[in-house]
Amino acid sequence: LVVVGVNLAPKLQEEMTALCCKFGGVDRETNKGFFLSTEAQAQAMDDAFGQVASCIPVSQTFALDGALSDEDCRSLVRKHLPGFVAQEDKLLTTFWIRYLHRRVSVLDSNESFNYNETHDNLGSSLMETMLSEVEQFLDRNQNKSWTQESHRQLIYDFSNPDSPEFRLICTCPEALSNEIRTGYEQLDLPGFFIPSSQDLRRRSILDTYLSQALQIPLTEGQDGS
Repeated sequence: LVVVGVNLAPKLQEEMTALCCKFGGVDRETNKGFFLSTEAQAQAMDDAFGQVASCIPVSQTFALDGALSDEDCRSLVRKHLPGFVAQEDKLLTTFWIRYLHRRVSVLDSNESFNYNETHDNLGSSLMETMLSEVEQFLDRNQNKSWTQESHRQLIYDFSNPDSPEFRLICTCPEALSNEIRTGYEQLDLPGFFIPSSQDLRRRSILDTYLSQALQIPLTEGQDGS
């Protein structure tokens, strides 16, 4: 609950603050609501509503655009569907949609994305990787040397189920273009880094990636490994 009060008397400000506390406060960390007092001046009100907007999860702002019609959805599918997937191939189209839907649902819950105020291209950079990996996943030509060609894939760490985080695996990190590498380095997400070829040769790193991808927690063996 976020309430903006314009030129409210001090007594009303206290009452509105108490009202907002009923629905959250320090004991309910998931509630980001508060009362905000502002003066009836254009700049002050603009700053106040800007502060309110920054507290709304990005994933919830999409609902403000209204629901897409069936034709809108079909148009977007036709626009972004990989060229090698025929329009009439409903099976591959369904795989493509489901693959992306699972990944986009992670964006809905990721706090770094929802409350991002630092990176202008955070969502588009992550989405570009998602589109790239689903295209490689559905490509019938899988006869490739992944030690020579860099397959980029996001891994989703559900250690905190309410706020999954992004990880990155590249089969050939050295083959990344400077543009892509710089874009990833600028994301500065918690725990997000470009693994080196040396990292990928370490069993502990691969175990961690596999654990995160399968959502199965790591356990310590009898030998301590």
